[in-house]
Amino acid sequence: MNHEQAQPPEAPEARARLSGAVGGMMHPAQTIIRPVDPYGPVIQDDDQVEFLEFGKTTLFDDQRKRVSIPSIQILIAQHTDGLWMWSTRVYGLMGGRGYRVGPKWGNFAPTHQDAIAAACNEIEEMRPGQDVIDWLDSLCAPEQLELFA
Repeated sequence: MNHEQAQPPEAPEARARLSGAVGGMMHPAQTIIRPVDPYGPVIQDDDQVEFLEFGKTTLFDDQRKRVSIPSIQILIAQHTDGLWMWSTRVYGLMGGRGYRVGPKWGNFAPTHQDAIAAACNEIEEMRPGQDVIDWLDSLCAPEQLELFA
C-alpha cells in the first residue's frame, strides 16, 4: 500500500509580494498575504477603523426606505502585531460587494501607506470610472501619504 506523506500547510507568514505598476496604472505597495481564516475575526468597533470614502449611492434598506451610503469605502486598521490591514467596499444601484477589515482575510501591509495603496489597487482591479481612478491616485500621491504617516 502506497502512503504519501501529507504536505505541511503553508506558514501564516506565507508570502510577501510587491503589488503595483501594471501598465503604469496601479500603486506600488508592499503586502503580506496570509491564507484566509474562515472563522477568523473582523474588527467590529468602528472607532478602530479608518474610513476613506468616495461618492454617494442611494439604496433601499430592508424597510424599503432610501438610504445614502458611500459608493466606495476603503477601511484601514492596525493589527495587534503592528501590521496594517485593509478592506474595500463598492456599492452601486444594483447592490455592492465588500468585506469588513480584519485578520480573517489575510490582507496585511507593513505600513499604513502600503495598506492604503493595496486597497487602491484592489479597487482599481474592478475597472472603475476615471473619477474613481483620480480619487485613488490622489490618495496615493506622495504628499497625501505623508499626511497619513
